[in-house]
Amino acid sequence: MDAKQFVSPRTDPLLARAEEDWRKVATGEHRALDAFETDLRELHQRDDNRKYASDLHLLNHALRSESLLPNLQIVSLVGMHLVARDQKRSQYVAIDASRSGRIQVDDVDFKLQAQRVKVRANDAHAPLDVTHVSATQVRQGLEINDCRLQARLASLVQQDPAAIAKMIKSNRDGTFTVTFPGAPDRPQSVTRPTQWERSTFSDGGAEWTVVIQKAYRQLINEPFGPTHAAQSVEGLFTGRAEAKFALFDWPACDAKDAQHPRKQDRTLEAFCRQTPVGHLSQFIDRNDQKASTLFRRDVGDVLSEALDHHMIINTVFDESKLAPSLGQNTAYDVDGHRVNLQPRHYYSVLSFDRLRATVTLRNPWAKNVASGTHNFVGDGRVVVPLRQFTQVAQALDIEKTKQT
Repeated sequence: MDAKQFVSPRTDPLLARAEEDWRKVATGEHRALDAFETDLRELHQRDDNRKYASDLHLLNHALRSESLLPNLQIVSLVGMHLVARDQKRSQYVAIDASRSGRIQVDDVDFKLQAQRVKVRANDAHAPLDVTHVSATQVRQGLEINDCRLQARLASLVQQDPAAIAKMIKSNRDGTFTVTFPGAPDRPQSVTRPTQWERSTFSDGGAEWTVVIQKAYRQLINEPFGPTHAAQSVEGLFTGRAEAKFALFDWPACDAKDAQHPRKQDRTLEAFCRQTPVGHLSQFIDRNDQKASTLFRRDVGDVLSEALDHHMIINTVFDESKLAPSLGQNTAYDVDGHRVNLQPRHYYSVLSFDRLRATVTLRNPWAKNVASGTHNFVGDGRVVVPLRQFTQVAQALDIEKTKQT
């Protein structure tokens, strides 16, 4: 359909109702799936086949634009099965409500002309390796808004790899029980990820990462992934304290009067001496899940202290500081490619080299976009000079682990 011919589903009451019913499905109201299927039946009865296909196109476009239908295109309603197409794998799937009331997506053999659907069996009893884990196995699906979750997961594996085996228990019936340390009273029993889940929620990453993410989606009751930035991830993987540090400069603190204050400047002196350096662990305990501030001049010391004590560090860049005109929007990856730094996107902080004054980050995509192109390169690791990092980083999320 030509872009000029595109009409919002909201101008059609029945399409608008279908969009709203699917929004309920995507936010955990599995009973709304019946209502959505009724909407499709009414659409089909109202329109001829050509108009019905156009309606589905409009509906799919609207749902994907709102991150309500990742990597899927609804194709048809066959009996009790809602059939969709996995765009990435060119494979048909069926969207159904399981006996437990959960939304599930299974691969199917589907013949459009015969309108027949046969669900394919999932290999439910293959062993899951949770002992040989690494940050390189975390690879975010590009359609899913969960970089906060994925970057935090990669940081956890970097600092405390044994935590994964403690979180995931394999059951005899082929399911897994995931107990998040930050929500120990809400263990999640999940089935083995389907092929659609593996291709959508991970871009070739290890299966244990998809199991954890499936348990997270179940915990927050969003079967198709977070429609906005992933929430409630602070402390979820560790059960330990976490603090957010907004980075800033205060010129008055570098002035001569701040270094040799007069009596009336004691308040400024006290403010300028506020720093978590040297007692970071205790500072985080006192400021658990609170927003704090950090002088940019102290970033290197805080990174060293946090990493030396096996803490998780994630960072996000200030979009205004990444304007190409400022010349700070790119850096070199570990293979020497010049790559773009992504705004509003979380990175794991893997290491800090004080001698070279560089910070090594990892993009949870497990790759970066080469500067001046749309091509992906590398394995996601990028080396940023500390001076540049302290200028473009907007905040640091620092979380203690069991190893701290």
